[in-house]
Amino acid sequence: MVSFKLVLKISIMKQLNAFTAVFTLLIAACTNEPNTVKKDSASNSIDTTVIGAKATPDKCADIVMQILTGSEEYKKLTEGLEEAIKKNGGTSFGINMEGSPNPETDSAMAYSKTYDFSIYESYPDRNTVIARFSFDKDKKQLYKYDVVEDTLLPISFNIQLLSNLETACR
Repeated sequence: MVSFKLVLKISIMKQLNAFTAVFTLLIAACTNEPNTVKKDSASNSIDTTVIGAKATPDKCADIVMQILTGSEEYKKLTEGLEEAIKKNGGTSFGINMEGSPNPETDSAMAYSKTYDFSIYESYPDRNTVIARFSFDKDKKQLYKYDVVEDTLLPISFNIQLLSNLETACR
């Protein structure tokens, strides 16, 4: 005899799975393929090409992505990350551009005065955000979001890329 609790639990799980599938499809359709970057396992490097965007090599978002992925904070965060994810049953990690001053051109998820990124781990059943970064083009500063203090902390980056940024963002 099947208990009422078990039947209820199975019913709820089926509803959650259906909801998750529909929600995932809606997000994919509404965001028009968000700007995502993935790590290339074969070459052990990050492909900083903007996926889904009208990509040009000197595009403002591409330079901002180079600023992020070249920072020491990002390198520390991602060093050995793919191996750790795979040991935990995951597949890879990636970068989402969550916000941008030009969301349509950059294929960002939403408008923002700054370029906002999330770093996530990919697993078969979910993506988990492990860090957030923001680049303020006007202040020419890269920030890491501190979840505990709910603040943006300025971090260092290759300032030589700022001249490329000025050229690309005209």
